[in-house]
Amino acid sequence: MIRKSTADDKELVQQLMQLCFEDKNNLEPYENLEDRYYLYFEDDTLVAMSGLTSNSEYEHLEIDWTCTHPEHRHKGYMQELFAEMLNDVHKSVYCSCWRLPNNNRANLHTLMSLFNFEEVIQSRVHWKVPHNCFRNYEGGCSYCTGIGCECYEDLFLRKEIYPNVKMTYGYITKAMRSEHNIPKSHVNDALCITGNPDVTRMNTMYLSKKNRVHNRQIHKANKLPRGRLKLNQAPYIVKGFRLNDKVLYNGAICFIKSHESPCYNDEGVGKWADDEWKANNVYTRVYKNYVKGARVNCDVKFCKVKAHSNNKYNDMADALAKSALGISAA
Repeated sequence: MIRKSTADDKELVQQLMQLCFEDKNNLEPYENLEDRYYLYFEDDTLVAMSGLTSNSEYEHLEIDWTCTHPEHRHKGYMQELFAEMLNDVHKSVYCSCWRLPNNNRANLHTLMSLFNFEEVIQSRVHWKVPHNCFRNYEGGCSYCTGIGCECYEDLFLRKEIYPNVKMTYGYITKAMRSEHNIPKSHVNDALCITGNPDVTRMNTMYLSKKNRVHNRQIHKANKLPRGRLKLNQAPYIVKGFRLNDKVLYNGAICFIKSHESPCYNDEGVGKWADDEWKANNVYTRVYKNYVKGARVNCDVKFCKVKAHSNNKYNDMADALAKSALGISAA
Protein backbone atom coordinates (compact mmCIF):
# COMPACT_ATOMS: atom_id res chain seq x y z
CA MET A 1 0.00 0.00 0.00
CA ILE A 2 1.26 3.47 -0.89
CA ARG A 3 0.07 6.58 0.93
CA LYS A 4 1.23 10.07 1.87
CA SER A 5 2.95 10.60 5.21
CA THR A 6 1.30 12.33 8.17
CA ALA A 7 2.64 13.85 11.38
CA ASP A 8 1.82 10.56 13.14
CA ASP A 9 4.38 8.72 11.00
CA LYS A 10 7.39 10.38 12.61
CA GLU A 11 8.48 7.34 14.60
CA LEU A 12 8.15 4.98 11.59
CA VAL A 13 10.06 7.36 9.30
CA GLN A 14 12.74 7.85 11.94
CA GLN A 15 13.21 4.10 12.38
CA LEU A 16 13.58 3.49 8.64
CA MET A 17 15.93 6.44 8.14
CA GLN A 18 18.22 5.41 10.98
CA LEU A 19 18.19 1.81 9.79
CA CYS A 20 19.32 2.88 6.32
CA PHE A 21 21.59 5.84 7.10
CA GLU A 22 22.39 5.50 10.83
CA ASP A 23 22.39 9.28 11.07
CA LYS A 24 20.98 10.10 14.50
CA ASN A 25 21.99 13.74 14.51
CA ASN A 26 20.11 15.05 11.46
CA LEU A 27 16.56 15.96 12.45
CA GLU A 28 15.53 17.68 9.20
CA PRO A 29 14.02 14.54 7.55
CA TYR A 30 11.43 14.30 10.35
CA GLU A 31 10.13 17.86 10.09
CA ASN A 32 6.91 18.89 8.30
CA LEU A 33 5.84 15.30 7.66
CA GLU A 34 2.29 16.12 6.56
CA ASP A 35 2.11 14.97 2.90
CA ARG A 36 5.89 15.23 2.60
CA TYR A 37 6.75 11.61 1.75
CA TYR A 38 5.24 8.72 -0.18
CA LEU A 39 5.32 5.68 2.11
CA TYR A 40 5.23 2.07 0.93
CA PHE A 41 3.81 -0.43 3.44
CA GLU A 42 4.11 -4.21 3.17
CA ASP A 43 1.50 -5.47 5.62
CA ASP A 44 2.09 -3.06 8.53
CA THR A 45 5.81 -2.57 7.90
CA LEU A 46 7.19 0.61 6.32
CA VAL A 47 9.55 -0.79 3.67
CA ALA A 48 10.30 2.22 1.44
CA MET A 49 9.91 5.99 1.33
CA SER A 50 10.59 8.89 -0.99
CA GLY A 51 9.18 12.33 -1.71
CA LEU A 52 9.24 15.51 -3.76
CA THR A 53 10.24 18.83 -2.29
CA SER A 54 10.28 22.38 -3.59
CA ASN A 55 12.64 23.42 -0.78
CA SER A 56 15.63 22.98 -3.06
CA GLU A 57 18.63 25.03 -4.13
CA TYR A 58 17.37 24.53 -7.70
CA GLU A 59 14.42 26.32 -9.30
CA HIS A 60 12.45 23.09 -9.73
CA LEU A 61 11.36 20.10 -7.69
CA GLU A 62 13.88 17.74 -6.12
CA ILE A 63 13.64 14.16 -4.90
CA ASP A 64 13.51 14.19 -1.09
CA TRP A 65 15.05 11.62 1.27
CA THR A 66 14.76 8.18 -0.35
CA CYS A 67 15.48 4.75 1.11
CA THR A 68 14.34 1.12 1.24
CA HIS A 69 14.44 -1.25 4.21
CA PRO A 70 17.61 -3.43 3.85
CA GLU A 71 15.54 -6.65 4.08
CA HIS A 72 13.14 -5.53 1.33
CA ARG A 73 15.51 -4.27 -1.35
CA HIS A 74 15.52 -5.47 -5.00
CA LYS A 75 11.78 -6.29 -4.87
CA GLY A 76 10.54 -3.40 -7.01
CA TYR A 77 9.04 -1.38 -4.13
CA MET A 78 10.95 1.80 -4.96
CA GLN A 79 10.04 1.48 -8.64
CA GLU A 80 6.33 1.38 -7.73
CA LEU A 81 6.84 4.30 -5.38
CA PHE A 82 8.51 6.44 -8.07
CA ALA A 83 5.79 5.53 -10.59
CA GLU A 84 3.11 6.72 -8.16
CA MET A 85 5.06 9.81 -7.14
CA LEU A 86 5.99 11.00 -10.66
CA ASN A 87 2.76 9.97 -12.40
CA ASP A 88 1.31 13.46 -12.88
CA VAL A 89 4.53 15.47 -12.53
CA HIS A 90 5.44 17.30 -15.75
CA LYS A 91 7.86 19.84 -14.27
CA SER A 92 11.62 19.35 -14.16
CA VAL A 93 12.80 17.22 -11.24
CA TYR A 94 16.33 17.05 -9.81
CA CYS A 95 17.78 14.18 -7.83
CA SER A 96 21.04 14.11 -5.88
CA CYS A 97 22.38 10.54 -5.80
CA TRP A 98 25.03 9.25 -3.44
CA ARG A 99 27.94 7.20 -4.87
CA LEU A 100 30.87 5.29 -3.36
CA PRO A 101 34.34 6.03 -4.79
CA ASN A 102 34.87 2.44 -6.04
CA ASN A 103 31.58 2.49 -8.00
CA ASN A 104 31.00 4.16 -11.38
CA ARG A 105 27.23 4.26 -10.84
CA ALA A 106 25.18 6.13 -8.28
CA ASN A 107 23.06 4.19 -5.79
CA LEU A 108 19.83 5.09 -7.63
CA HIS A 109 21.23 4.64 -11.14
CA THR A 110 18.65 2.01 -12.18
CA LEU A 111 15.74 4.17 -11.04
CA MET A 112 17.21 7.19 -12.79
CA SER A 113 17.34 5.27 -16.08
CA LEU A 114 13.82 3.85 -15.71
CA PHE A 115 12.26 7.26 -15.12
CA ASN A 116 14.23 9.20 -17.76
CA PHE A 117 16.60 11.07 -15.45
CA GLU A 118 19.88 12.11 -17.05
CA GLU A 119 23.14 12.73 -15.23
CA VAL A 120 23.98 16.42 -15.52
CA ILE A 121 26.87 16.75 -13.05
CA GLN A 122 29.08 13.91 -11.89
CA SER A 123 30.76 14.39 -8.52
CA ARG A 124 28.84 17.61 -7.86
CA VAL A 125 30.00 17.20 -4.25
CA HIS A 126 33.04 15.28 -3.06
CA TRP A 127 32.66 14.38 0.60
CA LYS A 128 35.77 13.46 2.58
CA VAL A 129 36.41 12.94 6.29
CA PRO A 130 37.40 15.18 8.02
CA HIS A 131 37.64 17.97 5.41
CA ASN A 132 33.97 18.59 4.59
CA CYS A 133 32.27 15.53 6.11
CA PHE A 134 32.01 15.53 9.88
CA ARG A 135 30.07 12.32 10.36
CA ASN A 136 31.76 9.44 12.08
CA TYR A 137 31.05 5.73 12.03
CA GLU A 138 29.67 5.86 15.56
CA GLY A 139 26.11 6.82 14.67
CA GLY A 140 26.83 9.26 11.86
CA CYS A 141 27.03 7.13 8.69
CA SER A 142 26.70 3.39 8.18
CA TYR A 143 29.41 3.41 5.50
CA CYS A 144 31.96 5.66 7.22
CA THR A 145 35.38 4.05 7.76
CA GLY A 146 36.89 6.97 9.63
CA ILE A 147 39.62 9.42 8.59
CA GLY A 148 40.08 9.45 4.80
CA CYS A 149 36.63 8.02 4.06
CA GLU A 150 35.11 9.64 0.98
CA CYS A 151 32.04 9.49 -1.24
CA TYR A 152 30.40 11.53 -3.99
CA GLU A 153 27.10 13.15 -4.87
CA ASP A 154 25.98 13.02 -8.53
CA LEU A 155 23.20 15.24 -9.85
CA PHE A 156 20.46 13.89 -12.16
CA LEU A 157 17.72 15.80 -13.96
CA ARG A 158 14.38 14.70 -15.38
CA LYS A 159 13.55 17.43 -17.86
CA GLU A 160 10.18 19.11 -17.99
CA ILE A 161 7.67 17.14 -20.07
CA TYR A 162 5.50 19.11 -22.51
CA PRO A 163 6.74 22.56 -21.37
CA ASN A 164 4.25 24.38 -23.62
CA VAL A 165 1.19 22.37 -22.54
CA LYS A 166 -1.31 23.80 -20.07
CA MET A 167 -4.35 22.22 -18.44
CA THR A 168 -7.83 23.28 -19.45
CA TYR A 169 -11.32 22.14 -18.46
CA GLY A 170 -14.71 21.64 -20.07
CA TYR A 171 -16.40 24.49 -18.24
CA ILE A 172 -13.80 26.93 -19.66
CA THR A 173 -14.43 25.69 -23.20
CA LYS A 174 -18.20 25.91 -22.69
CA ALA A 175 -17.96 29.47 -21.35
CA MET A 176 -15.90 30.55 -24.37
CA ARG A 177 -18.38 28.95 -26.79
CA SER A 178 -21.25 30.82 -25.11
CA GLU A 179 -19.35 34.11 -25.14
CA HIS A 180 -18.68 33.86 -28.89
CA ASN A 181 -22.05 32.25 -29.73
CA ILE A 182 -20.41 29.16 -31.26
CA PRO A 183 -22.29 25.82 -31.51
CA LYS A 184 -20.77 22.76 -29.86
CA SER A 185 -18.63 20.50 -32.04
CA HIS A 186 -15.22 18.87 -31.79
CA VAL A 187 -13.75 21.42 -34.20
CA ASN A 188 -15.22 24.39 -32.32
CA ASP A 189 -14.04 22.99 -28.98
CA ALA A 190 -10.53 22.69 -30.38
CA LEU A 191 -10.61 26.33 -31.50
CA CYS A 192 -11.85 27.46 -28.08
CA ILE A 193 -9.02 25.53 -26.39
CA THR A 194 -6.51 27.50 -28.50
CA GLY A 195 -7.97 30.68 -27.03
CA ASN A 196 -8.70 32.13 -30.48
CA PRO A 197 -12.17 30.90 -31.53
CA ASP A 198 -12.76 33.78 -34.00
CA VAL A 199 -9.76 32.94 -36.16
CA THR A 200 -10.37 32.77 -39.93
CA ARG A 201 -10.82 29.12 -40.76
CA MET A 202 -9.34 27.18 -43.66
CA ASN A 203 -11.62 25.43 -46.11
CA THR A 204 -9.72 22.16 -45.57
CA MET A 205 -10.49 19.87 -42.67
CA TYR A 206 -8.26 16.91 -41.78
CA LEU A 207 -9.82 13.84 -40.20
CA SER A 208 -7.61 11.15 -38.65
CA LYS A 209 -8.55 7.60 -37.78
CA LYS A 210 -6.80 5.29 -35.33
CA ASN A 211 -6.58 1.77 -36.72
CA ARG A 212 -6.37 -1.21 -34.42
CA VAL A 213 -2.87 -2.72 -34.36
CA HIS A 214 -3.41 -5.41 -31.72
CA ASN A 215 -6.10 -7.66 -30.27
CA ARG A 216 -7.33 -6.28 -26.95
CA GLN A 217 -8.69 -9.68 -25.88
CA ILE A 218 -5.75 -11.55 -24.39
CA HIS A 219 -7.22 -15.08 -24.31
CA LYS A 220 -9.77 -16.95 -26.39
CA ALA A 221 -13.15 -17.58 -24.74
CA ASN A 222 -13.03 -21.38 -25.09
CA LYS A 223 -10.69 -23.06 -22.63
CA LEU A 224 -8.25 -25.84 -23.50
CA PRO A 225 -8.17 -29.15 -21.58
CA ARG A 226 -7.42 -28.80 -17.85
CA GLY A 227 -8.73 -25.25 -17.90
CA ARG A 228 -5.80 -23.77 -19.78
CA LEU A 229 -6.34 -20.55 -21.72
CA LYS A 230 -5.25 -20.16 -25.32
CA LEU A 231 -3.70 -16.83 -26.31
CA ASN A 232 -5.76 -14.72 -28.67
CA GLN A 233 -2.99 -12.28 -29.55
CA ALA A 234 -0.54 -12.51 -32.39
CA PRO A 235 2.88 -10.90 -31.90
CA TYR A 236 2.69 -7.10 -32.00
CA ILE A 237 5.31 -6.90 -34.76
CA VAL A 238 5.85 -9.68 -37.31
CA LYS A 239 8.88 -9.38 -39.60
CA GLY A 240 8.98 -5.64 -38.98
CA PHE A 241 5.29 -4.98 -39.72
CA ARG A 242 2.26 -4.23 -37.54
CA LEU A 243 -1.41 -4.74 -38.27
CA ASN A 244 -2.80 -2.14 -40.74
CA ASP A 245 0.66 -0.92 -41.79
CA LYS A 246 0.72 0.62 -45.27
CA VAL A 247 3.18 -1.21 -47.55
CA LEU A 248 4.26 -1.24 -51.20
CA TYR A 249 4.01 -4.73 -52.73
CA ASN A 250 4.89 -5.35 -56.39
CA GLY A 251 4.28 -1.67 -57.12
CA ALA A 252 0.84 -1.67 -55.47
CA ILE A 253 -0.11 0.08 -52.21
CA CYS A 254 -1.39 -2.54 -49.74
CA PHE A 255 -2.26 -2.81 -46.06
CA ILE A 256 -1.28 -5.54 -43.60
CA LYS A 257 -4.62 -7.05 -42.59
CA SER A 258 -3.45 -10.16 -40.72
CA HIS A 259 -0.44 -11.48 -38.85
CA GLU A 260 -1.26 -15.02 -39.86
CA SER A 261 0.93 -16.76 -42.43
CA PRO A 262 -0.74 -17.55 -45.78
CA CYS A 263 -1.99 -21.13 -45.59
CA TYR A 264 -2.29 -23.82 -48.26
CA ASN A 265 -5.83 -24.67 -49.30
CA ASP A 266 -6.10 -27.51 -51.81
CA GLU A 267 -9.72 -26.68 -52.70
CA GLY A 268 -8.98 -23.00 -53.25
CA VAL A 269 -6.06 -23.73 -55.58
CA GLY A 270 -8.50 -24.41 -58.38
CA LYS A 271 -11.43 -22.28 -57.31
CA TRP A 272 -9.41 -19.06 -57.02
CA ALA A 273 -7.93 -19.64 -60.48
CA ASP A 274 -11.33 -20.51 -62.00
CA ASP A 275 -13.11 -17.48 -60.46
CA GLU A 276 -15.31 -19.72 -58.28
CA TRP A 277 -13.85 -18.10 -55.17
CA LYS A 278 -13.22 -14.40 -54.80
CA ALA A 279 -9.54 -13.53 -54.31
CA ASN A 280 -9.77 -11.23 -51.27
CA ASN A 281 -6.14 -10.81 -50.25
CA VAL A 282 -2.88 -10.01 -51.96
CA TYR A 283 -1.64 -13.62 -51.95
CA THR A 284 -4.67 -15.07 -53.71
CA ARG A 285 -4.82 -12.18 -56.19
CA VAL A 286 -1.16 -12.64 -57.16
CA TYR A 287 -1.73 -16.41 -57.51
CA LYS A 288 -4.87 -15.91 -59.65
CA ASN A 289 -3.04 -13.50 -61.98
CA TYR A 290 -0.14 -15.93 -62.30
CA VAL A 291 -2.45 -18.77 -63.40
CA LYS A 292 -4.22 -16.40 -65.79
CA GLY A 293 -0.87 -15.57 -67.43
CA ALA A 294 0.10 -19.24 -67.64
CA ARG A 295 -3.15 -20.09 -69.43
CA VAL A 296 -2.12 -17.89 -72.36
CA ASN A 297 0.41 -20.55 -73.41
CA CYS A 298 -1.19 -23.75 -72.13
CA ASP A 299 -4.42 -25.32 -70.97
CA VAL A 300 -4.52 -25.40 -67.13
CA LYS A 301 -7.07 -27.61 -65.38
CA PHE A 302 -7.29 -28.62 -61.72
CA CYS A 303 -8.18 -32.04 -60.32
CA LYS A 304 -7.61 -33.45 -56.85
CA VAL A 305 -5.12 -36.31 -56.60
CA LYS A 306 -4.83 -38.46 -53.51
CA ALA A 307 -1.58 -37.82 -51.65
CA HIS A 308 1.20 -40.44 -51.58
CA SER A 309 -0.50 -42.44 -54.35
CA ASN A 310 2.66 -42.63 -56.50
CA ASN A 311 1.16 -40.30 -59.08
CA LYS A 312 4.05 -39.13 -61.27
CA TYR A 313 2.99 -35.50 -61.67
CA ASN A 314 1.77 -35.15 -58.11
CA ASP A 315 5.18 -36.33 -56.89
CA MET A 316 6.87 -33.82 -59.23
CA ALA A 317 4.73 -30.96 -57.84
CA ASP A 318 5.51 -32.11 -54.30
CA ALA A 319 9.25 -32.12 -55.06
CA LEU A 320 9.07 -28.61 -56.58
CA ALA A 321 7.21 -27.27 -53.52
CA LYS A 322 9.77 -28.77 -51.14
CA SER A 323 12.64 -27.42 -53.24
CA ALA A 324 11.19 -23.90 -53.09
CA LEU A 325 11.09 -24.16 -49.30
CA GLY A 326 14.60 -25.62 -49.08
CA ILE A 327 13.34 -29.01 -47.90
CA SER A 328 15.01 -32.17 -49.11
CA ALA A 329 12.76 -34.23 -51.37
CA ALA A 330 14.29 -37.51 -50.12
